[in-house]
Amino acid sequence: MRISIRWKLLATYLYVVGLAVALLGGYLARRLREDFVCELRTTLEREASLIASAETALFEALMPDPEAERSHDGGKAARRRADEQCRLAARSTQARVTFIGVDGVVLADSEAKASEMANHAGRAEIAAALGSSLGVEERPSATLGYSFLYVAVPVIGNASKTPVGVVRLALPLAQVDRLVGGVARASAITVVALLLLAVPLGLFWSRRLSVPLEQMVALTREVADGNLNAKVQWQSADEVGKLAAGLNNMTGRLRETYAELEEQNRTFETVLARLQAGVILADEKGNLTLANGAAASMLGLELQSALGRPFIHASLHYELDQALRRCLESGQPVQVDAVVDRDSGGRTASVRRTVEALFAPARDANNKLTMVVGVLHDVTERLQAAEMRREFVANASHELRTPAASLKAMAETLMAGGKDDPERLDRTLRSILSESERLSRLIGDLLDLAQVERGLPTDRKPVALEGAVDQALKRIAGKAKGKGLSLATAVEPQAVILSEARRVDQVLFNLLENAVNHTPEGGSLRISAAPEDSDVVVTISDTGIGISKEHLPRIFERFYRVDKARSRETGGTGLGLAIVKHLIATDEGEIAVASTVGEGTTFTIRYPRAT
Repeated sequence: MRISIRWKLLATYLYVVGLAVALLGGYLARRLREDFVCELRTTLEREASLIASAETALFEALMPDPEAERSHDGGKAARRRADEQCRLAARSTQARVTFIGVDGVVLADSEAKASEMANHAGRAEIAAALGSSLGVEERPSATLGYSFLYVAVPVIGNASKTPVGVVRLALPLAQVDRLVGGVARASAITVVALLLLAVPLGLFWSRRLSVPLEQMVALTREVADGNLNAKVQWQSADEVGKLAAGLNNMTGRLRETYAELEEQNRTFETVLARLQAGVILADEKGNLTLANGAAASMLGLELQSALGRPFIHASLHYELDQALRRCLESGQPVQVDAVVDRDSGGRTASVRRTVEALFAPARDANNKLTMVVGVLHDVTERLQAAEMRREFVANASHELRTPAASLKAMAETLMAGGKDDPERLDRTLRSILSESERLSRLIGDLLDLAQVERGLPTDRKPVALEGAVDQALKRIAGKAKGKGLSLATAVEPQAVILSEARRVDQVLFNLLENAVNHTPEGGSLRISAAPEDSDVVVTISDTGIGISKEHLPRIFERFYRVDKARSRETGGTGLGLAIVKHLIATDEGEIAVASTVGEGTTFTIRYPRAT
């Protein structure tokens, strides 16, 4: 059974009080007895000295006379007188009086017959009195059976100046012992009374000490359970109050520190969540302990089941796991480029990404490696962009080289004598003009594409599509009429978007020109624009040759042509649709395409509606 500190304090308090009173009572009883005995001894010594002085002649008369050949039992008159004087002295001193000869024979006694008493030569007080001037002894009486205080003084002869006997006075110590016993009983009663009086006081003080201590114990339990708002509800100016205040201050500091740590943790988690780079932590055994969302997305991790497992089991990627192991073994940073194919793990559809990973060791204050930090970058788009730049440079060089080579060839033809043939000269000059126009269009499209990719000014204003469509149709009307194409429009006046008139005209013209170029003679074109919820939807449809499904995802790429031969015949550069896509994106719009080979193509543009 657990005993609370309150009862322990009370028991200790009562024990100390009781022990102190008991010890004090015992000391007082002992000291009182000693004082009484000392007082009795002084009194008996004085009385015995007076008797010895008064009875010197009697003792000399009782001494044996060898010359007269008398024994101690002679001189009956002297013995009777000794008995009378002994009893008289006892009445005056209220003590037992004994006259003893120098040889230890009892000459007279106030309470017993001297003839029946044993020789007292061996008694300590007698021997001390004969050997010096005083003999004191405390012991039970052999005759009466209870304790006496014996005080013996020598009787000095008048002529010989040597002891001629001993006067001994004795008082029983029973009265003293009764008095001391009374004091002891009074002390015991006092102890009990004080204990009874001390109980409420002890309860008060034990409660005053135990309540704050119990509150402090409860506080430590609350703090251990995570409740940092707990407080000790105790105020006092003593040490306990200071301790309670100190604990409350410590709890407050812990609360503030914990709040700061939580805020730092939230900030850390927010930063991790917002990072585009993947971050992972692995312990010294290679078990995954942390991964942010970007890392989970790159590696196809299921965070709930991945944390705490070996990295190889969580990621199913051998190359990255080996890099992590090398970092753990060498204690040095390890960098690796790995192709992550999540389809091989059986989690998602086939998604192949290129990941650049850097694993770096982390050490504690003792320079012991405790974890590995991994930073992952998805460099797929960067590599694709680099590849696209290489393709762009190659395609641009090729596209520029072709008309340049043609112009060079035709110039060489003229220099070789072709200028002397009027018909040949005319045909060559027309070809030079055509190639020059093609080169000019290519350079213009390249400049336009560079400008839109670099970012156009975004000073957007409301543009009515009705007027913009009319303007674009006028620009391609001659070419459409030459092919016998019919043009149909359905543009609502409410079709107003936020853009620039020049950008809208370039988008519409490129798409309409593209439709005219790829629509056979006798075909038709239709353009419409109408509000739809918060957008404006523009559709441009033709009855041209169409685009096969395998080409549709790439038609907005630079220099991509479905039919390269036909594109060159129509003067296309392969940049028009790429420019269109960037211009529409500048206005926060989207473009989509649907096509059926042999039936035609439809481009659908969705612009935010001007409000």
